[in-house]
Amino acid sequence: LNMKHILIPTDFSENAEHAVKYAISLVGDLAADLHIVHILEPFVPASELAVVSTNLFKEQFKVAEERLADFRKRIEKSVDIKDNIDLTCSVKIGSVVSVVNEAVEDSSIEFVVMGTRGENHGALDRFLGTVSSVVLEQAPCPVLLVPKDYQWKLMDNIIFATDLKDEDKATIRKAVEIIEPNEVIVQCVYVADEEEPTFNPRAEKMAKELKEGNTAIQTVFQVEINDSVEQALKDYADNYDAELIVMKRTKHNIFYRLLNGSHTSRMIHQSHVPLLVINS
Repeated sequence: LNMKHILIPTDFSENAEHAVKYAISLVGDLAADLHIVHILEPFVPASELAVVSTNLFKEQFKVAEERLADFRKRIEKSVDIKDNIDLTCSVKIGSVVSVVNEAVEDSSIEFVVMGTRGENHGALDRFLGTVSSVVLEQAPCPVLLVPKDYQWKLMDNIIFATDLKDEDKATIRKAVEIIEPNEVIVQCVYVADEEEPTFNPRAEKMAKELKEGNTAIQTVFQVEINDSVEQALKDYADNYDAELIVMKRTKHNIFYRLLNGSHTSRMIHQSHVPLLVINS
């Protein structure tokens, strides 16, 4: 198994601390490079305030470095960081998305781990969106979102939300690779609405292909009837005590997103178990 390279943005919150601890537990005894980054978003000051603003920003950068050092100490006091993990920290300037994208492009970052407030989001959060939602939409790599207060559990049972597309087999393989060394049963769930016919040839075909095409991965296929994809996945996770929900991020044009939203984005605000989103 290769070394894992994981990026973890932090705002120094307790939830961000949980995300780091989750990543440490996830990698287990594998060699891993965990890079914690705090991002300062610059502003363009009025010309007459440029000097004052520049000095202020330098002070903000210094304070951010000090807070990041304290954040690291909190992690090291509460978690036993073994020799297989290389923990690094830095403060970067830019937008969250630009810093994440540059890190993925300039290094070997495989996926991002972020804390979210999960189903505890308020109406204002859902209306305005969150940093995690923006990263989810634009990051060029998989994103693993850890809900507030979620306690790590050794993975043995995860859910994959399938839309019966051919690339789902590759997406499942990628998900299993990300969560190594955890060995899991993958519950492939297709959510059909009540108007769909009872017999779905595509679902039958996918069930067969998943079983035959991923012989190294233990999979189970299930069709759930529910008009809400998000509610169906939440219920299924509860019923089967799943430790992770895996979803595929599909590109849509701006009009589709405005009118219909996104199942993955909505799931951020509703899931009480971690959510792994992989680019289609």
